[in-house]
Amino acid sequence: MTLIEAPDSEFDYDLCRYGASRVMFRGPKRRLNASYIADIGSGQVYGKYGEVLFVDALEVQIGEPVVNLGVMQAGLTPPADNPDILPVTSNPRMTLVQILGAQSMPNRVYSVHPRRNDRFGSASVTVQSPLQSGVAELKIAWISRLRMILKSISGDTVLLWMAERRPEDPLFGQSA
Repeated sequence: MTLIEAPDSEFDYDLCRYGASRVMFRGPKRRLNASYIADIGSGQVYGKYGEVLFVDALEVQIGEPVVNLGVMQAGLTPPADNPDILPVTSNPRMTLVQILGAQSMPNRVYSVHPRRNDRFGSASVTVQSPLQSGVAELKIAWISRLRMILKSISGDTVLLWMAERRPEDPLFGQSA
């Protein structure tokens, strides 16, 4: 991920890596041999431009370091496909996993950039099929990827829903 800051920016992202990962995370880089909480997620976890970051507020409330594994525009691809990210979740006291959208992860319908999931890669022939089969494919891929991530995490795991609507609320005025 490339991040370009204006010279007069008041935000210090203190970017860091864990292991040999090419994915840059918002620091500060935490020691992984003491007690900590790992937090996997997208923009809300990463905290771009935020005055009070979720991860920082959480750290203050619990009095324990929080490893920020947030990636802007992330889907479930960075934690699932990066062998250097999931080991960070092998030793924490707890891992928080933000519920992320299916649109930002590769599947049999289309591919996305492996680290910056906001970039469309290419479409498959499946895209030309009816929309319902595409939606079904995304659901299957999303559930499979999330299960894989959750199985690889040691210790307690908490799923975070960070959105303006509740998960049980209908989408865009549709009936449930």
